[in-house]
Amino acid sequence: MWTNWRAVTGAAVLLALVAAGTSGLAVPLALIGQAQPVPRGAGRAPPLYRVDLDQDPATRWAAVVADFKADTQQLIKAFLGSVPLELKYLADVIAADLDTHLPADYGAELLGISKTVNASLGDIVLLNLIYDVTAFCTGIIANDRNGGLWHGRNLDYGNTMPQTDMLEKVTIRVDFYRRGKLLYSAVSFAGYAGILTGWKPHQFAITVNERDKGNFINNIVSALQELLNGGKLYPVTMMTRLAFEQDTDFASVVSRLSSAQLIAPVYYIISGNQTDQGIVLVRTQYKTLGTNQLDQKSGKWFIVETNYDPWMPPPPGDDRRDPAIKAMNSLGQARLSLEGLFNVLSVPPVNNNHTVYTAVFSATRPATSKAVIRDSTEQQTNENRILIESKNNSQVIFVIELLREFHLNFFNFSDAPKYKLSCRSQISLIWEYM
Repeated sequence: MWTNWRAVTGAAVLLALVAAGTSGLAVPLALIGQAQPVPRGAGRAPPLYRVDLDQDPATRWAAVVADFKADTQQLIKAFLGSVPLELKYLADVIAADLDTHLPADYGAELLGISKTVNASLGDIVLLNLIYDVTAFCTGIIANDRNGGLWHGRNLDYGNTMPQTDMLEKVTIRVDFYRRGKLLYSAVSFAGYAGILTGWKPHQFAITVNERDKGNFINNIVSALQELLNGGKLYPVTMMTRLAFEQDTDFASVVSRLSSAQLIAPVYYIISGNQTDQGIVLVRTQYKTLGTNQLDQKSGKWFIVETNYDPWMPPPPGDDRRDPAIKAMNSLGQARLSLEGLFNVLSVPPVNNNHTVYTAVFSATRPATSKAVIRDSTEQQTNENRILIESKNNSQVIFVIELLREFHLNFFNFSDAPKYKLSCRSQISLIWEYM
């Protein structure tokens, strides 16, 4: 009965708005309940680069970083402007002995990057560490009906980070080669040596989400102090990259990332090349607290992970998990595909003003991937609110009151009369969430 009333009311409102002059929609109307993103800029593909792992590590990133020198310098300035001096000092100390604290070659890579960018080695080290612990993201892994797995992610940065458009400017796609053959691929940032998002053909894929435990500055300071005292902790995404270069199957990468000693708490989201080879590792700096695994037989064909432990509810002010779950259920396993998962990751607030890029890929289908830099200037969502200009506020209030009546909690409408929606966006919003 409830579903019927929702459908009837949604159709009635839709017809009323069309009658009020909302013809010429830019986005095709989807069936009620299907995952359909609010209209927004289509974005653009990141530029593709090739990194040769047989090349001298001090120069293998030179051609990549040179194209983004000015943007990287601007980003460093923005990042480091708010970093405590004590933290910068500790990073400089670590930079003086990178070979002790980083996996082989990576210290030389950072040194080469710093020379190309004309930045201090300490600044480049700190920049790489900050990426490790401040990414607010949404990751999804899912079984399809044909024995394959899909893996997708939105990479977000929160209010404490530089403007999203600055990160968009340095977003790249990188193919890593060894002995002339493709070893693995990643979506990354120029000047960044770790891997937040990557896939290895026919073997596995990994994405990294920040685990919202403790102040990130305190986490880094604590880790660096331990390193100075002789401890062995590794940057989160350097360990990810090490897995791509050394591990050859799902079991080995899960084993490595379950036990690695890390700079910061993290969620490792890993998919393999067979049904149910999908897992989220809930990590502290020193151990795995728990896991969340795919289980086709019990009906658990997908997992959504944001930045909160899967056994705990997400905070009301940052619930991307439940809208993503709703969208996945609306999509359904039978229609799971690259474009279907991309659309799920496009639904607000999963896709939001802080989303830098969206990537969808599969270790089982390595030739099929999609990465899109989200244009932050065209985002139509902001912190769970819709902020779109319109000339007719009376229709806005009507739509908002309707949604409030149905207790739809995807957006914060407590002060909604202050915000305005276009008629086209009203239709999209109703059609998506009715």
